[in-house]
Amino acid sequence: MSPAEQPVAPQPVQAGPNPNPAAAISGKFLVAANLAPIAGAVFLDWEVFPILFLYWLENLIVGAINLVRMACAPVPAGARAAKLFLMPFFTVHYGIFCLVHGAFLLFLFAPNNGSGPLSSHRPTMDPPNVQNLLDYLHQYSLAWAVALLALSHLVSFILHDLRGSRSTHKSLPQIMAAPYGRIVVLHLGILFGGFLIMLLGSPLPALLILILLKTTLDLRSHRRSIHGKPARTAQFHPPIQSIPKAPQYSTKTQSNPPE
Repeated sequence: MSPAEQPVAPQPVQAGPNPNPAAAISGKFLVAANLAPIAGAVFLDWEVFPILFLYWLENLIVGAINLVRMACAPVPAGARAAKLFLMPFFTVHYGIFCLVHGAFLLFLFAPNNGSGPLSSHRPTMDPPNVQNLLDYLHQYSLAWAVALLALSHLVSFILHDLRGSRSTHKSLPQIMAAPYGRIVVLHLGILFGGFLIMLLGSPLPALLILILLKTTLDLRSHRRSIHGKPARTAQFHPPIQSIPKAPQYSTKTQSNPPE
């Protein structure tokens, strides 16, 4: 057996450095913005409601940026009329979705306003209005945390949509539907966990667990929106020379030379 045909032990393919530095940058912004509620819980005495209200405001940010993403998405010339229809439709439909979500949030968690299950007043299902937003922003000092979340989503939009290609391989209906999955999967878990924490009296460790859980789920969703399903980091690929060559047999019959 020649040296070129000797079997060679397979070598693992090691994962190299991150080929997408934009993903690392946007991921750091996302983590920093999502950890802001920890500072609020530790230093500003935030309980369940201001944290969940902050996450609800983030839904409005996500919807506003997604509307801009739809406006910037390239579409064929014949589909421009569809874009002019889908953008107002998304604004109304997503707005109603968030309005109902906010009404349930106020009904279940808002303290001392006649809308919480622990309140002595009669609960109501009044939807949130502009005055509610301003009052809660001022009462709990939420403006800086809202600004950090908005900055995180804006950085992601600039890096992966305007300068990247996250939206170029998606259709307009796919872009329009993207925020709904985030609300349904992420915030159902947050609301359920928040209700349990409220019944326990909003202990700080439980609040921190809720914040870290939301951050982990949000970061995972962010990575999947950029890369799709995570690839395996190490795989074994046997080299071609490790497979011995099969012997070649000629099918031609050799004739005996004449004597």
